Amino acid sequence: EKEPITVILSEKGWVRALKGHGLDPAGFTFKAGDGLYAAFQCRTTDTLIAWGSKGRVYSVAVSQLPGGRGDGVPVTSLIELESGTHLMHYYAASTEQALLLASSNGFGFIAKLGDMVSRVKAGKSFMTIDEGSVPLAPMPMLPDATQVACLSSGGRLLVFGLDEMKTLSGGGRGVTLMALDANETLVQALAIGKAGLMLSGAGRGGKPAEERLAGAALAAHVGKRARKGHKPDTKLKIAMLRPALEV
Repeated sequence: EKEPITVILSEKGWVRALKGHGLDPAGFTFKAGDGLYAAFQCRTTDTLIAWGSKGRVYSVAVSQLPGGRGDGVPVTSLIELESGTHLMHYYAASTEQALLLASSNGFGFIAKLGDMVSRVKAGKSFMTIDEGSVPLAPMPMLPDATQVACLSSGGRLLVFGLDEMKTLSGGGRGVTLMALDANETLVQALAIGKAGLMLSGAGRGGKPAEERLAGAALAAHVGKRARKGHKPDTKLKIAMLRPALEV
């Protein structure tokens, strides 16, 4: 049955599924020293994907996840994790959900969640991760997406057209998203729509703050894929990006 369900992942990789949507995260409890990684509102017919540090992906049917109010179970108990690796990211959604996948050395591509589903617990090799690089958090492709925004560890921002991306249903390394300096990494790559981009980070006195980048301010960062981009004109110490929503 296609029932609404919320998949709760902890930072240390414990998972459980609670019935319904719109649950208050303040009511989620975790083991000492653990906390919320993400809560995904999905359906009982959907799939949870976990990304290993070397680019292998593992799939678990949401219907197989434990329910109840306990701590759940470690995701590693539901799969056969490749030796010498650890799980880094998770995403639960319909197999039709497209995701932007990227690695810290600046490569990326688009694939559907269903492309990563495997019938075996040992998962499948999907992302080509070079030595010294790691997979970044998968980001959902929004229905109205027209551009891709990339943030480097040096604080530089590059925005380019979504038409410059590649879709690789069989996985791989992808295309160069952003040119990086030596000792610099790609922090995030995500799809954005015409509403623009939110810069999230630390403002005055280190307090959490956000600024919206849209219109001419966003256009100043638009270039071709694989370029370097430049730092936004902001006093924020940018930690992450997120798509702006229509006002």
